[in-house]
Amino acid sequence: MRNETPSAGLRFEDTRASLLQPWQVVCYTINVIMGSGFLGVPAGFLSSGTLLGLAVIIVVSWMQWIAACLLAEVIARAHALLHAKDVMSWLTPTLTPLAFASTSASPTPARARPPGLALPSHTSYEILMLCRLFMGKRAEQCVVVSCILYLVGSLWSYISVFASSLAAMVPLKIVNDGEPCDIYQTDVYGGGCIGLYYLWVLVFATLMVVLLCAEVREQALFQIFMTAARLAIILLMTATLVLGKREQFGLPPLNDNASTSTTLAAG
Repeated sequence: MRNETPSAGLRFEDTRASLLQPWQVVCYTINVIMGSGFLGVPAGFLSSGTLLGLAVIIVVSWMQWIAACLLAEVIARAHALLHAKDVMSWLTPTLTPLAFASTSASPTPARARPPGLALPSHTSYEILMLCRLFMGKRAEQCVVVSCILYLVGSLWSYISVFASSLAAMVPLKIVNDGEPCDIYQTDVYGGGCIGLYYLWVLVFATLMVVLLCAEVREQALFQIFMTAARLAIILLMTATLVLGKREQFGLPPLNDNASTSTTLAAG
């Protein structure tokens, strides 16, 4: 019978108290937005110029905001569909637990005016379930494949940056005679340098496995630490740029224009 109450393990919405404090959620959000790529933003600005770099950031941020608004609208539509009276007449068995979870939650609030959405604060739907609900099984499978390719590519790039950077800056006595090396600058592929690189790859893989085995609440302390580290890196980058010499960053000294003008006037 479809009217039977599902077990607690099938619930896709949870009306219990939040697992994280608001400030912890902010830390998670900062870590998601500020990946390792933010370290290359200054170099990107240096190569593209201030105006073009700023324009690209504004356009990309606007596109991300539009995507977030569209996702919120899809969630609102899903919530309305799953609260319909005849939902059980057309819902597939795979999505039935989603309807049970929605009906067991608090009633839908009064209709909100744009840009507000008529959603309870605890509403939570998985992306794959939304794909199955609106576009069917094939679309869900395509999204799964896309997510797998994206995650594999992301991990590949993260591993490369992590391992090559630490191999070039942090030597280990047990590998490569305690000497650091740049894996992308070595003439011979092999020997102690590649061993040092693979060792840092193993360290990264071990850290990722530990994080995957931890729940969201258990990762809170690690995420807070990573947020603090990101803010410290930003302050350090800004301070070194302000206090350091421009020649150290490949920039011409500020008095070059003045000296050039003086030379031309004297000539």
